Amino acid sequence: TLSYLELEKYSNSLAAFLENKYPKGGNVLVYGGQDSLMIVSFLACTKAGYCYVPVDSHTPDERLKMIFDESEAICGIALSDWPFDEKEYEIISRDTFGKITNEANEPSLDNIISGTETYYTIFTSGTTGKPKGVQISYDNLISFCDWMVSDFELSTEQRFLCRAPFSFDLSVMDVYPSLLTGGTLVALKKEEVDNFPKLFARLPNTDLNVWVSTPSFVEMCLLSPDFNQQTLTHLNNFQFCGEELPRNVAQKLMERFPNASIFNT
Repeated sequence: TLSYLELEKYSNSLAAFLENKYPKGGNVLVYGGQDSLMIVSFLACTKAGYCYVPVDSHTPDERLKMIFDESEAICGIALSDWPFDEKEYEIISRDTFGKITNEANEPSLDNIISGTETYYTIFTSGTTGKPKGVQISYDNLISFCDWMVSDFELSTEQRFLCRAPFSFDLSVMDVYPSLLTGGTLVALKKEEVDNFPKLFARLPNTDLNVWVSTPSFVEMCLLSPDFNQQTLTHLNNFQFCGEELPRNVAQKLMERFPNASIFNT
């Protein structure tokens, strides 16, 4: 678990370290899985004036190297094991990360990302050619979050499913609306998602309010007879993106969760 107080303290310490070590601006690659310290890293980059580039820990080495080089990252934050020689790259390892975030330093906040500056860059899958870095500005993100918070029946202190890797733009639908409403991100790790018995055993214990995923993932969860309103009594908001929502999946959800709102975005 990670409290909001810890999130503030750790991200401040890391931001202070970054702004003291590197010149303002540029990209920072953040490498890891469904880990709360990834969120710490994102906010630290924002506070120190750097664009973050999230890369999932299951990314093939060749693609990871390509993204590091293509983004011209000034450094990498590796919260999972870094697959290359660290002498080749400027890397902050998980051990170093722990030491930095425990020092309780404060950033100047003189360089905080704002306006048309790039907040984050996510690289496309590359299915139609070479992967490209899609740059999202602070203003872009604010516009998106204002829409999410106002139009999607969100309230404070809700529990959000955090399933999509942070390198997939679908994750932005749960990460920032959750933070902005004082919510909790409930992460599902890849080893749980890839193993049906583990996944079906975990879902009833998540006590979710807001479900954010691709339609294909919820279709998989519907294979479990326990995935219903009786078991997940507080789950009343489904948000889908990334793929078309098939009519039959929507109908099954309406039968299983008769009190829920279902948003096809």
